Amino acid sequence: MNTSADITPYFLFDRLFENALFDSFAQEALQLYRKSKKHIVADGEITERGGTPKRKFRAVGGGPVQNAIYASQKLLSHLCDRTEMHIVPSGERGTYTFYAEENDYLDIHRDVDYCDLTLITCLHSTLPKNHAHGLLNLYCERSNESLASIYKDRFWGYQSVFLRPGQSILLQGGIVPHGVNPMQANHHRIISALCFKRIS
Repeated sequence: MNTSADITPYFLFDRLFENALFDSFAQEALQLYRKSKKHIVADGEITERGGTPKRKFRAVGGGPVQNAIYASQKLLSHLCDRTEMHIVPSGERGTYTFYAEENDYLDIHRDVDYCDLTLITCLHSTLPKNHAHGLLNLYCERSNESLASIYKDRFWGYQSVFLRPGQSILLQGGIVPHGVNPMQANHHRIISALCFKRIS
């Protein structure tokens, strides 16, 4: 497994999408909320890639706006240029994830083997700045450890990423262990997730 010294764990983008496109992107997610389904896993399975991490949130497959973004050669070229990697979409569709209730979360995991990099875009958030809950936690310093080792002592070696609406992170999620810590009541966060496979 690569060590944290061998990789650039993530790439941040302040505004990947023009205002009109972003507004359509966020609006589509809100419209699809009523079709979303609860995903609750109380007893997860730990594997080094994928598995079934513990979770509680709502999610739904993307619609035409997200599909067009995912298929955009302009976006793909920009991501390849920024990362100096050759990546391709892992499939034809992404997802919208809704952290909308108290204690919604996603436990620590690495992404499945066809999802080497994940483009996560914050579409909506009511989290106050410097808030400690509902954040993406990245265990960059511990990328060379097994998940079992991290689970034994999860309270060090991570950094929290606070994304404002319109900001995106391209995460090497197949290498860097990551998770979303529990939401507090009366806060909401909606993200888009698009998976990419690294070719070179």
